[in-house]
Amino acid sequence: MALDPVLGWAFVGVGAVAGAAAALVARRSVRLSTAGGKADGTVVGNEILVPTGQRGTPRTYHLPVVAYTTPRGEKIRFTSRVGRGQPLPNGTPVRVLFDPDHPEDAEIATFARLWLMPTVLVVLGLPFLLAGLFGLR
Repeated sequence: MALDPVLGWAFVGVGAVAGAAAALVARRSVRLSTAGGKADGTVVGNEILVPTGQRGTPRTYHLPVVAYTTPRGEKIRFTSRVGRGQPLPNGTPVRVLFDPDHPEDAEIATFARLWLMPTVLVVLGLPFLLAGLFGLR
């Protein structure tokens, strides 16, 4: 059964936008993964983030602050861009990916911190794209 062409193209559009958003979000993760900088770091604190503009009780996110030393001996401290509901305890060892040319551009090397959002966007957008393409046949 063919979809109405307008609905089919709308589905294709939603899927394409989700795919483009996934690609944009994944750019940094790809760059950090391919740049080659790896180090062992330690959680030295947590910054608290409380997003504004939410209804009801706002959620609190804890963004880990990590310290590590590059192979060149530079001491770097950065705040992860991805938070959790619970803070990571101080002293927690973490693996860090970083850009050797810009060692302050770093992230904790876990699937959730690097790839979860692009994966979610693809998983949500792909069915729309496929439904639209197959519906337009």
